[in-house]
Amino acid sequence: MTPIAGLEQAERTTVLVHAEDRFTRTGLLGMLSAGPRITPVLTAEGTDVDVVLVASTSLTSSLMRQLRSRTGPRPPSVLVLDQLGDADVFGVLELGVRAVLWRPEATGERLLHTIRLVRRGGVLLPAEVQQMLVDAVVRVQQNVLTPRRLTASGLEDREIDVIRLVAQGLDTAEVARRLAYSERTVKTILAGMISRLNLRSRSHAVAYAIRSGVL
Repeated sequence: MTPIAGLEQAERTTVLVHAEDRFTRTGLLGMLSAGPRITPVLTAEGTDVDVVLVASTSLTSSLMRQLRSRTGPRPPSVLVLDQLGDADVFGVLELGVRAVLWRPEATGERLLHTIRLVRRGGVLLPAEVQQMLVDAVVRVQQNVLTPRRLTASGLEDREIDVIRLVAQGLDTAEVARRLAYSERTVKTILAGMISRLNLRSRSHAVAYAIRSGVL
């Protein structure tokens, strides 16, 4: 495997290791200990963890509950799995997973390289997992968002039309003229958006739209 230029000369990385069986845990500790500037630990107490490494046969509900129970900032995670079901794919995102390795491919060299990649903000997902994510997003769009007239940003089409004009500095009357709405309708649209998304003001709504990629 060819290292990414400069990636293998990484800063010291503390890895919290979680495995459901003792033999897997021992094997992971051995592989990580062989890596330069890698410090594997079994508990996060008193330690600043940079990456979480989780090894399991699958992303079980009990494992999800245990990982969710962790308090404080959630560092990026690497999953080593035998399999991943379609229903688990959003759990991968929820847990801050940045890389997935299938167990047969998780050699020491590949594991160390993946940890360093994730430590620097990289992402490594098998093609199968990428397809699962795409399919899951499509299902959410079709079954959840579209029936509610929402886009992936959480905004309705008419909210996007209004907030784009607000972002250009137009006042309520000008927005209403541009869109052939009444001023009351524009105010209602903005108020509904601000309330539903727990925003504070029109400026906050504009900032939300920018972060969502709408503007």
